Amino acid sequence: MPSLGRLFVHHLGRPIADGLNHLIARDSLIGDPEVFAPDQFDWTAPLADEWRTVEAELAAYEAAGRVIPSIGDISPDHDPLDAERIWKTLFLYGYGYKVPEHCAQFPRTVELVERIPGLISAFFSRLMPGAHLYRHRGPTKSFITAHLGLRVPPAGVRIEVEDKSYQWQEGKWFIFDDCRWHEVWNESDSPRTVLLIHAKRPTRGLGRAVQSAFLSGVRRTPFVTDAIKGLRAHGTAPVPV
Repeated sequence: MPSLGRLFVHHLGRPIADGLNHLIARDSLIGDPEVFAPDQFDWTAPLADEWRTVEAELAAYEAAGRVIPSIGDISPDHDPLDAERIWKTLFLYGYGYKVPEHCAQFPRTVELVERIPGLISAFFSRLMPGAHLYRHRGPTKSFITAHLGLRVPPAGVRIEVEDKSYQWQEGKWFIFDDCRWHEVWNESDSPRTVLLIHAKRPTRGLGRAVQSAFLSGVRRTPFVTDAIKGLRAHGTAPVPV
């Protein structure tokens, strides 16, 4: 049975969140588009320049026989999206927590992501062949979501954001507002893997205050606390940063 905290965040909290999102969008320093140009952010180029290094560290991690778990096994809130366990994730950072056991295996990747202003989460995200993440949206405009393509099949993978279709490319960023409706497919016969970043949206004034309060509060909700328990169940010891 869902906890009372989760019911509040996902149901009773949505009208409140929509009002707060309006304030964040109004005070956004980067506007409120559905999709952002990567060159709007200084931190994108260094990672794009070294995307092969990032991919090589991931390849070495897997070559040692380590398994990347499904996000539904880590986070109960993602279980509806990952019912078939076809969305694999490997967390380095998540909502203000660091996973030292994972970070130790990705020294250059961690060095680069730790330079991102307002870093919230950094993890490898893999969609297995046949994956379909149904139309959904996140709860807040407090952060932006960025995908750096690492292993991308040449065809059959796409993301729709507010009914506009986009494709990932290896070594390229795709950055969007997670609060917008979006849907994802992998109709190819190969996995699609990206480095996924959540970073604070640059804001000012009241929007910044609302953003800070939301991000501080969400760390105390089951959305995060249950995910931390899930990571611990998989043999890691996340620490707050």
